[in-house]
Amino acid sequence: MKQSKMSGDWTSGHWTDEQLIADSYGVGPTDGHLAVCAECRARGEALTIARNTRERLASVADEVSFDFLAAQRRSIYARLARPARTAFRRLASAAAALLVISAGMLTYQEQHHPTTIPPVAQTRISDAQLVNEVAEMGQDSEPAPVAPIEELFD
Repeated sequence: MKQSKMSGDWTSGHWTDEQLIADSYGVGPTDGHLAVCAECRARGEALTIARNTRERLASVADEVSFDFLAAQRRSIYARLARPARTAFRRLASAAAALLVISAGMLTYQEQHHPTTIPPVAQTRISDAQLVNEVAEMGQDSEPAPVAPIEELFD
């Protein structure tokens, strides 16, 4: 059964990460495996490069002045303060747009769908009056809106 490269046992034929780290510090195994195994040699070189990069960064960090760090911190604080103002502007413009849309919808609804129902005619007419009005409508052969158009052709 093959064990992981992070384990301390070496049963896969390749060095573990711990053995490669120990070799990069000069205290690892001395069996000459890195001379014949390209995979382990590449992993060891990557670990050595990472260790050297960490050491260089640590040495540079000690050389950075307090004034540089203070200026960098002020710059970061200034950038953090800017989005807060633009966020407020965005929120205010969104609220104004929502207000305008709501007012438009209410106006539209009132004009096209009145909330008050017109009152029903309060006068009651008799059946005889209704029959007379319907008969009068039936005697007019032409509707009232057509009369002005017919006058144009006479």
